[in-house]
Amino acid sequence: MKNSKNLEQRTNARLLAVQALYQQEFSKQTAASIIAEFLQHRAPAELVDTGLFQRLVKLANAEKAQFTQMIESNLATGWTLARIDTVLKPILLAGIAEIVGEAKTPIKVVLSEYVHIARSFFMHKEPAFVNSLLDKIARQVRPHDFTENVHTENE
Repeated sequence: MKNSKNLEQRTNARLLAVQALYQQEFSKQTAASIIAEFLQHRAPAELVDTGLFQRLVKLANAEKAQFTQMIESNLATGWTLARIDTVLKPILLAGIAEIVGEAKTPIKVVLSEYVHIARSFFMHKEPAFVNSLLDKIARQVRPHDFTENVHTENE
């Protein structure tokens, strides 16, 4: 029971991080102020892994330029960041933050969680887009996670 509660808290932290990054895009609040606001008003500790939430928001803010470049360099020909829906951007930023900053979280979990979040907002091709883009970035950032899986499956 405790493990499922912990997993739920981590899922909630991811969704909250996406919401905080989305709000921050329009409010121009600092990472510290958005974190404080969400922890005080929207993130009861019994429902949210507050540590994960804070790490994702802080890293997405600290590395926003780099993460944005990662997104842009992995877009299909003819696509630009400006074409990406404003709700997709924080989903991608939080997903990249987790890929980069949470090495113990398996890539399959990260992809699944952010695709699930995308499905909460979109009903068409956007969840597949999130999956594809985060998968490409994960293969660049954590290639060892993919080579280990190949060896394990072939043994």
